[in-house]
Amino acid sequence: MSTKKWVILFLIILILSSVAAFGVHQYKETGSVAIIQVDGKEVRRIDLAKVVAPYTFTVEGEDGWNEIAVAHNKIEVTDASCPDRLCVKHGVLKSRYSPIVCLPHHLVITFSDGTAETVDAISQ
Repeated sequence: MSTKKWVILFLIILILSSVAAFGVHQYKETGSVAIIQVDGKEVRRIDLAKVVAPYTFTVEGEDGWNEIAVAHNKIEVTDASCPDRLCVKHGVLKSRYSPIVCLPHHLVITFSDGTAETVDAISQ
């Protein structure tokens, strides 16, 4: 084989390896099990990969309520009775490092991927 063919082959392998590494990173980043907690207590655990049909449910607490929408590999807060509605503005949960939080209602939604990793801080 000529040198030009070896260079082309090397570049193709490099590109395929990069795409595969990115895919693995994305899979590890998101996880598929969502954990919903109120006041630090687990209210519900949902395996988002197993969700077939989209549905919504309401989590009610002493200080108000949050409506949560679930679909295949997606979860988000779609409505809430809190004044700032930052949990609704957060949108779909994308990373285990950036949970959906509703401080007035003490609600936290996170991904669980089965690891015991911890993070000191997140910058956005």
